[in-house]
Amino acid sequence: MGNCADCGASFSEIKNRLLLTSNKSDISKWDEHLYYWIVEAERSIGTFDGLHIVNNYTIKPNSPTTKIELPDDVYMLTDVCFGSNTSMYTGVGSYFNKNCGCGGNNGSCGCIRWYTNGCYIYASRNVSEVTISYNAIPLDDEGFPYVKQDHVPAILAFIRLQMLQANFDDGKVNGGVYQTRQREWANQLRVARSRDNTPKTDAEMDRLSNIWNSKLPVSYRSNTGRDKSYILVPL
Repeated sequence: MGNCADCGASFSEIKNRLLLTSNKSDISKWDEHLYYWIVEAERSIGTFDGLHIVNNYTIKPNSPTTKIELPDDVYMLTDVCFGSNTSMYTGVGSYFNKNCGCGGNNGSCGCIRWYTNGCYIYASRNVSEVTISYNAIPLDDEGFPYVKQDHVPAILAFIRLQMLQANFDDGKVNGGVYQTRQREWANQLRVARSRDNTPKTDAEMDRLSNIWNSKLPVSYRSNTGRDKSYILVPL
């Protein structure tokens, strides 16, 4: 898959940097929320240009199947090949159209039809391997997405603000302290955005954050009812 050694800061690195500047007991208290906050901070920054290209990656299931699991780092499929078979993308969904679309009929279709749903390719008949090319989100050794080094100060500022939020709501934190944290986050957010050259649309950031949230443990996933068919494919 498309992992690389210098793609940015790992989630663990961010947590370790937070430990150097924050109360350890506070971090232990909010530990289960840290990964989600990292994703939310990147979502707020609204830029991402860390994708890289993976060409001709072959997936071989244990046995012929119509359901092929995609690599964790897939963002956009750019090519799908089922050996020497002609293939046709039928669109994101959960079923195949009745019409073959590439010669013949459903009983003797001249190609392998396929669509994506969640993290899987579904084929119209059993296949023993599929070769894909795709744009990849770099993942660290734990399977979490890397974040840009330039974004780390803003992410740390966002996490510190979130850790303070609950105590502020309970009246345990001075308003001046809270406002300082808000200003720090606003300033670092502005700096992070100014360093990036490729702003993403809301739709693209929704898709990226949806993918990122899918990497988190189930209890941390956003329960927004969004369509999980988030893998992009060429049309």
